[in-house]
Amino acid sequence: MKKFTALAAMAAFSLFSHAAHSTELLTNGSFESAVNLGAGGYCYEGFGAGCGSIPGWTGSTPTVIAKDSGVWSNPGMQAGFDASFGSQLAGVQTHPALGQSSLSQMVNGGGGSYTLSWYDAGRTGDGGQTYQVNFGGTTIGTFGVNAGQGWSLNSFTFTAAAGSQLLSFTGVGAQTDGTVFLDKVSLTGPSAVSAVPEPESLAMMLAGLGVLGGVARRQRKAA
Repeated sequence: MKKFTALAAMAAFSLFSHAAHSTELLTNGSFESAVNLGAGGYCYEGFGAGCGSIPGWTGSTPTVIAKDSGVWSNPGMQAGFDASFGSQLAGVQTHPALGQSSLSQMVNGGGGSYTLSWYDAGRTGDGGQTYQVNFGGTTIGTFGVNAGQGWSLNSFTFTAAAGSQLLSFTGVGAQTDGTVFLDKVSLTGPSAVSAVPEPESLAMMLAGLGVLGGVARRQRKAA
């Protein structure tokens, strides 16, 4: 009987451990679901003609930019850019006229360990750009890119409580019209519903427990 109990506990643990796997928590992390800019295009969210809303994201005048935008010095031609980045990217800056821009998304996680990653690069010809990354009101770090700096990967693992948390990228520092380009933003971690088993997983567990129960009954009869 003790063996049956242990096996049952192991089956339940396996199910819920599988259900609590890390999943992608962000929407539109590569900014491909924004408006179709067309070749060389760009737009600011909420300024002038604007982009309308950027699916999944909010913020203060962030920019969506085509990789071949000459106005933005062709970010798709900078070192480190490859086809997996897609055709569009985002930018935040501290603009002389528009001020501090930001890009944010509300995330609903299950609490525990999260991994945040993104690629950044610096706009050519307009100075560098410093920016902050925050999650749930806590600053993950302050980063900076130089003018014309190629694309590079940033990745951080941290713990946070369950619930809705705001992830944000915000331009800080001098208003030089420098820009940090952002792409392939990813946040993986336990989802808010990860502790609830899927129907298929629950059915498999119950079937397995039924088999274990049959084995236990046969063992009792044999005894």
